[in-house]
Amino acid sequence: MPAKHRKSSRPSAVLAAVVAPGGLAAAAVVATSLSTAVVTGTTTVAAPSVDLLALITPANSTSQFFAGTTYYGTDWTNPPTYGPQQVVPFLSGPQGIANAISDANGEPIAVLASGWGAGQTGTALGILAGDPSTHADDDPALNDVELVILDNNTNRAGGGFWTTYGLFAPLLLTSAEPTASNLGVPVLDVAYEYNINSDAPVDPLNPFSLGNSLAAYVFDYGAEQTAVIPDNVMTEAQNPAANTAANTVHYHYVLDAQGHVVRKDPLPVGTTTTYVTIESDGLPLTRPLRLVPGGDILADALDPTLTKLVNAGYNDGLGIPGHEAIPLDPTQPRPMQPGSSIGALGDVPGSVPDGVDAGVTTAGQDLSNPTNLVTKPLGEAGKLPFVSSLPSLTNTSTLSTTGGNLFSPNVKKPGTTASTGGTNLAKNFTDKIKDAVNNVTGGLNTGSTGSTGAGTGTGTGTGTGTG
Repeated sequence: MPAKHRKSSRPSAVLAAVVAPGGLAAAAVVATSLSTAVVTGTTTVAAPSVDLLALITPANSTSQFFAGTTYYGTDWTNPPTYGPQQVVPFLSGPQGIANAISDANGEPIAVLASGWGAGQTGTALGILAGDPSTHADDDPALNDVELVILDNNTNRAGGGFWTTYGLFAPLLLTSAEPTASNLGVPVLDVAYEYNINSDAPVDPLNPFSLGNSLAAYVFDYGAEQTAVIPDNVMTEAQNPAANTAANTVHYHYVLDAQGHVVRKDPLPVGTTTTYVTIESDGLPLTRPLRLVPGGDILADALDPTLTKLVNAGYNDGLGIPGHEAIPLDPTQPRPMQPGSSIGALGDVPGSVPDGVDAGVTTAGQDLSNPTNLVTKPLGEAGKLPFVSSLPSLTNTSTLSTTGGNLFSPNVKKPGTTASTGGTNLAKNFTDKIKDAVNNVTGGLNTGSTGSTGAGTGTGTGTGTGTG
């Protein structure tokens, strides 16, 4: 399919300020390092004659009348090229979103949506696109769309909750239609491994898969604020040209929790959307254990077996081998297949010895270094999106340190350069705790000076606590 015609009234420099390399750089992530995600690194002051970018943010089912504006480290309301946020209430449905886009009056448009709101946004784009094979009936407003972000999309073809469990969609008066991959507008579709919104298990009878997906939903909530999307992927998503037999423009990227590309697969001919799936930072089902002292020992012992049981819930042959929950082709639907897990349980018994070995190893590490019992749970808590996205305290705070604020993640703000001395929430706090625990364990393991009676000898023990 030929690339869709784009209006030329919008200067390309403004687009570059939105998402191109140099306009976006790395800022905070949900991963252990809380490393940098994509943010606007330069600020372009728009001339008075240039329209501001219309910022449309459909609400999702949990917020109803509110919607965030921070995606992948960028607060889209900050740069002066953006207009005021326009929230579309969730109950307005896809038609309300379509109306908001259509009524933008020729202004450049950015649409940011997550969860069920993203699913409704995909449906709205389908309404406006008319016939995706020709785009002959397109609403002219689609020519003004600069970027659509569909985060944790419930209507993603390969893994969306409503596309997987479409049988139940009529019960809640919603659409089970997969978001089209050939809409002809710049779309970035981002999913999270195991999350029930965008990566639902195909076997609804597998309790391990379902429990794990629900845990992923809880732990990933708000991940769109801090997840890392590489600059080149954002730039690719801007391009509305379609894949052809001779020229691949759009790919499915699998990223680790730090935003590194670990796999890149070409998408089918005709695709105009760029897809991303972010790997889970560990198994969500055992993550609560890692939030308590010593829980990592049990979690490491259980993970190999539970991972096999969880991945069995994605036994449809459409996942990536070894990472069955991640679709090889996210444009291909993965409808539910009750009972399909039974055919994928052969490797479960062999995983038990691996788990025992892992648990024993972790127990040895924790018992030989007692600070782990405190720092590991705190570090795990620091990975949570709703923690890592907390606003930074000012440098003048009494909690500030020479390297940055004690509780402040090193998040780059639009128009600034990240400080190399800044530290993140988990590392700052856990380092302080580690020092305190070291003092205690060091005192217990090192001989102490006599303080009562006639004893004046000094202990000769050499044991010290280490972190």
